[in-house]
Parts: sequence; structure tokens; C-alpha cells
Amino acid sequence: MCGLLAVALAVLAPRPAFAACDQTGSTVNCTGTTTNYNAGSQGGVTFTVQPGATIQGVGGTSAFSLTNPTFSADRLINNGTIDGLVDIVSSVPGVDSFTNNGVLKITDPLTNLTSHSLFGTDFTQSSSGTFMARVDSAGFNDSLLVNSATLAGRLIIVVQPGLYTSANTYTIITSTNTIVGAFDSASVTSPFFTLSLSTCACNLDATLTPICKFWSLPIRSL
Repeated sequence: MCGLLAVALAVLAPRPAFAACDQTGSTVNCTGTTTNYNAGSQGGVTFTVQPGATIQGVGGTSAFSLTNPTFSADRLINNGTIDGLVDIVSSVPGVDSFTNNGVLKITDPLTNLTSHSLFGTDFTQSSSGTFMARVDSAGFNDSLLVNSATLAGRLIIVVQPGLYTSANTYTIITSTNTIVGAFDSASVTSPFFTLSLSTCACNLDATLTPICKFWSLPIRSL
């Protein structure tokens, strides 16, 4: 264990019914596009974002949120796109899991650069998965805050507009347990930076160094 884990149960919220995310017993299948999906409070459920489907966070609200007050595992499997924050509150560390086989990103301009909140969740990204993390010139970034991380697939650093005068190091993953594996590839959306990754047991950092100082950078569309 690499640190103490604080787990808090959120206020239990009613689970809304979304046409694009249909639940049958302990199985939820998301097809089409769903906005700000709040799964409420439940345990022992498997949520699958099907290929071609999108769960999207708008207005600064999480794309997917869930509270598990039980010891029965909840599983989130992304085979499509999750565009927004993912928040899972677990009853105990490691009971829940999130497998990213698709794309995990944030494009909502009202969502601050912050962490996907997965304190008690085991995160796995497969070779087909992509994690896109925004970074800015003030040193803020999107990241994963997890119980454990097993990595493969792609990491894409999405540079936000700003004035970058020197190298910045961003913590992309913070894990309670030692990180297993590594991203198969890592890239940055701007050609005006070099990118390097470093892993120290429970943290994975990305250092972005501008090739040309004082370069004011527009964001590339993704």
C-alpha cells in the first residue's frame, strides 16, 4: 500500500431513467448518447458503454457518477466514449472496477481541469483504450485518482491555449497501490512540445517542455 485511503459515502441520489442507458436487473447497457448519467446508489451492477455510444458530461457535471454502499462489485466497462468526469464512490477500496477499452476524455469547457474521482476503484486500460488528459500553462491537468492502475493503450496530452514559458510536470495518475504496466504510446496534441513520462511506484508524471519559449498556443480540434 502506498498511502492511506479515505473513503466517504456520498448522499444517496435517486437513479434517473435514461433512454440511452437501459437497466435490466444487474446489467446496464448504454447506447446512443447519454448526458450527465447519475447511476445513483447500487451495488453488484455492470455498466457497459457499447461501441459507438457516448456518455457525456456538460455544464461542469460529471459524465458518469455512482455510489456503491455495498460489498458487491460495481463494474464500469467503456467500449465507446466517456466524455467527462467519472466519479465512483466505493464502500471499501478495490471493490469496484473501471475498464477503459474505448476513449476517456473531457471536452466540456465548463469542467475544470481536475481528477476523475476513483479512490476505491481499480482502473484498467486495455491496449485498445485511450486516455486523453488536458493540461494548461498554469500547471493544472486532468488525472486519474484510483485505488490501483493497470495500464496499456494510449495516453494523449491535450494542450490548452496559454503561454508556456518553461517545462511543466503534471501528475497524470495517482494510485494507492503500485502502478502495473505502462501506456503503449504517449503523444501530445501540439508539435511545439516534447513529452516525457516518469513513473514512481504510485504516481505517473508527464513532463511537457516547450520547444519554443513564449509560444502562445491554440488548441487543436480532436
